[in-house]
Amino acid sequence: MAAPVLRNSNRLSEADLVEIVKTGSQQHLLAISGRNTLSETLTDALMRLGDVNVSNALARNAGARFSECGYATLVGRAERDESLAEKLGLRLDIPANLLRELLTKATDIVRARFLTAPRPAVQARGTNAKQISAAPRKKIDYTQAQSEVLALNRSGKLNDSTVNRFAVRSEYTHVVAALSLLSEVKIEAIEPLIEPERLYGLIVACRASRLSWSTMTMIIRNRPGCAPPTQRELDQAHEVFDTLLLSVAQWTARFGADRMAAKKIDCAAAARR
Repeated sequence: MAAPVLRNSNRLSEADLVEIVKTGSQQHLLAISGRNTLSETLTDALMRLGDVNVSNALARNAGARFSECGYATLVGRAERDESLAEKLGLRLDIPANLLRELLTKATDIVRARFLTAPRPAVQARGTNAKQISAAPRKKIDYTQAQSEVLALNRSGKLNDSTVNRFAVRSEYTHVVAALSLLSEVKIEAIEPLIEPERLYGLIVACRASRLSWSTMTMIIRNRPGCAPPTQRELDQAHEVFDTLLLSVAQWTARFGADRMAAKKIDCAAAARR
């Protein structure tokens, strides 16, 4: 059966697809893995019989749903497959306990890649949220905020409670300036982390800044132009926060800043060609 039919046909029932998974080739399984929606029954069958390419295709497919057992299987395979680990770390529906296991097993480089990469766009919990998320970021002048934050730091008053207060008051120029100073990462690398799809990167910056989970929560909840986080997102965020060692967070923050800087240089070079 042709791959486009397996990938797109609405005439095939779930029972038909499961039967094809049992009897088809790896190419057939790979095609089915690319369908817009996949039930837990189908993903379980695909993982039982599929190869590494099928596992990666399933992890990449936002429309695929996994049972707890299915996710545990993928996390186990990710220990030997860095590409799979990166894809799994970016999924919005991975159970928090398995995300913790994935983070624990991942190499430093892989962990840094998916902690600093943008996560897939969250399905809007309302039209306004979608519009806000898609809106381009305005140029912000951080000069005054940087000056005030630096003065607080010199007087020994730039601490966890101060940053918490900035977040509660929605003073996000000060939040960004504080994270930049405390994590020793440039403003340009911290600023994008306030956006909805940069949640993990924001957690890395907060952890590298020695902030508490309470302050981290305030920062997540009060981000300007961002829809409130779901409980699942908060649970995942807490797992990431608790799992990250301070030294790993500091290295990852700088690694992410270097990646962003390199990307800007590549984009500028491409534009000149």
